[in-house]
Amino acid sequence: ILCCWDRVGTANEILTDDARSIVIWYSADDKVAYSMDCSSDYLLVPQPLPKKCKDPELKTVGSGGPGEYLVLRENEITLDGSECDRAGVNYGAFSRQTHRCQNVAGTCLKNQPLQLWRDDKKAAEEGRSGQHFLNNFISVSDQTILQNVSSGQIVLRAPYYEHYQSHIIIELKADQIDIIADKSEGQITEVYIDATSNKVTIIKVVVTNMGIAVDYFGVDFANCTHPLGPSDFDKPSK
Repeated sequence: ILCCWDRVGTANEILTDDARSIVIWYSADDKVAYSMDCSSDYLLVPQPLPKKCKDPELKTVGSGGPGEYLVLRENEITLDGSECDRAGVNYGAFSRQTHRCQNVAGTCLKNQPLQLWRDDKKAAEEGRSGQHFLNNFISVSDQTILQNVSSGQIVLRAPYYEHYQSHIIIELKADQIDIIADKSEGQITEVYIDATSNKVTIIKVVVTNMGIAVDYFGVDFANCTHPLGPSDFDKPSK
């Protein structure tokens, strides 16, 4: 079933077939290291500054390469600029604040990319782990950021070495569920005895496979009150 479906993972956590008879969903163990999710995480890549920019700090932003690109969660960024204290905020969010004229300077402008870059830069200089630099999440190399020359598309590529455990749960409609085991149960459903000869007795036993897996079955004498000669019951049949 899975081979015919889209990939199940962080980008597609829940999948349902067209008939809505099979549901598959994916979840990760909460105890493992954080893994970036392309559907909810954003990568901020600094653009080259114009030559007329004289700010020495701004010129160093991005100089550390892809490892210093910023990773922001979905709740740390506003795409339309309408929320305060998030990356991407615009003047509209500030103007809609209550008592905005009485607020101190810088209100509504917390958690901006430059401040996040400063915090992680300081953490790196002090030997601490940061929270937003890309190199806190993946192993960064010269081949981490690749650009297609013809299309201009930029691709992030990096290995992930941390321990990662995931769970895939499959739900089926009740009328589609059958129990499949390694072995099937057999049941003696018919016994035919021919004792007309004084030399040999013929016993025919029909064993029915009560399960849904192919298996071998055999029968034999047990707990007999009189000793018996050899039999062919030790030859199992399929």
